[in-house]
Amino acid sequence: MHHFIADGVGLRQICDWAMLLHTYHGQINLDHLRGMLEKMGLMKQWKVFGNIAVDVVGLPKEEFPFYDSSYLKLTEKVYRLVMLEGNFGQANLKDDNRPSGYLAGKLHSLIFRSRRNLRVLSLFPKDALRHIHRVIAIGIKAVLKDAFSSQKNNYLYPPHKKRNNFIC
Repeated sequence: MHHFIADGVGLRQICDWAMLLHTYHGQINLDHLRGMLEKMGLMKQWKVFGNIAVDVVGLPKEEFPFYDSSYLKLTEKVYRLVMLEGNFGQANLKDDNRPSGYLAGKLHSLIFRSRRNLRVLSLFPKDALRHIHRVIAIGIKAVLKDAFSSQKNNYLYPPHKKRNNFIC
């Protein structure tokens, strides 16, 4: 779920997951799996991605634990996002427009991730809110760490073609 929330997943990852379930469906401890999914609050997400594995990829329903077609509208929205963004969101990267300065680059990344997070917010609100909080916290920590490190000039300021010895 982290990969979907953070960057996106592609149909390839869902196919890999479906193949794993197909291969080991008879060996899965369903009680343990149910307990883990419920404990982590991921049962709804499991079922949504399971619908994609079954209805799009072709995994037999009998091989998908806890198949539930009641999330089909949500599944359609998630599937559209998966297809739009590509493998780990690679189809949606705009890094070619990333500013060269450290702080400007960090701000660019925050805006980019926040926009993506807003799309995910309507699908899985709790996960999206947890994720954006984490992104902001990690970003602030990185900026502060780099600002106070001995190499701060290499990180905080854009590279200059010519350096002067005077301060202005």
